[in-house]
Amino acid sequence: MEIESPNRAYRILQRLMSEPQEEIFLCKESGKEEQKQYLVIEVRDSVLAYSVIPMFLSWHGEEGFQDYIECFNYQGMLYLVFLHDTAKSLEEQMQKKQFLLSERLLVIKGILSNAILQSLPTPILWEILQYQNILVADDLTVHFEYTLLMLNVYSGITFHDIQERLGNLLKAMFEEELEERSLPELAK
Repeated sequence: MEIESPNRAYRILQRLMSEPQEEIFLCKESGKEEQKQYLVIEVRDSVLAYSVIPMFLSWHGEEGFQDYIECFNYQGMLYLVFLHDTAKSLEEQMQKKQFLLSERLLVIKGILSNAILQSLPTPILWEILQYQNILVADDLTVHFEYTLLMLNVYSGITFHDIQERLGNLLKAMFEEELEERSLPELAK
């Protein structure tokens, strides 16, 4: 099966998720030899689609946001297309192996530099600052997974929400070091 945009056709490789409001597919561009994979999000809820489409249209073609490919309407549904990376999520990586402090610092640097270099819009930044949406390759390069399961709250997301998510991420990444520093103070 294919999903057709005005510029491309995406061949569905796998259905990754199916929710009442949206469905997420792993795709490749039809007729292309390159091995790029895409996450194609089908927004089924028409009210939700109409509320978010101006936001996504405004982001299309932004110079920095390279992971966002396009949004379009096909057969009455809104489709959002993002680059997909095959690296494991930070959540999986943290469960699988114990990162050294220097490695965790590199991962955090990768998260922040990737987010800043792409000039990620506030709602997207809020969405990707979760363990399951941060992808870390074996060489510690960082990419993001854009599942966008909370589209319905995007209009209300503030910078404070991003600070909270980033704080929680930092706290989880450096829990051991934070405990070591705070326990002697508490023991006094």
